[in-house]
Amino acid sequence: MAIYALWNNKGGVGKSYLTFQIACEYARTHPDQKILVVDMCPQANSSIMLLGGMANGESRIDAIAANTPRQSVAGYIEARIQSPYTNPHVGSS
Repeated sequence: MAIYALWNNKGGVGKSYLTFQIACEYARTHPDQKILVVDMCPQANSSIMLLGGMANGESRIDAIAANTPRQSVAGYIEARIQSPYTNPHVGSS
């Protein structure tokens, strides 16, 4: 299993785009494997690109964020804070 982590304090250096390109290329060359991208950026740029680009991806992110409970990393953390010792069974399916 390959693990890649991209991090930089400075904005605008291409982290989101590079993440998108690495994930797409890995998926293309390993069609039998599932790919997980964890986008911790508040702007969710990698997620938007992977969910269909600026027009479609943004509307899909908005739909995910509007769910109750939230089906996102933030929703999972929120549920864990409320009940840290039990699995809250929330998040993305």
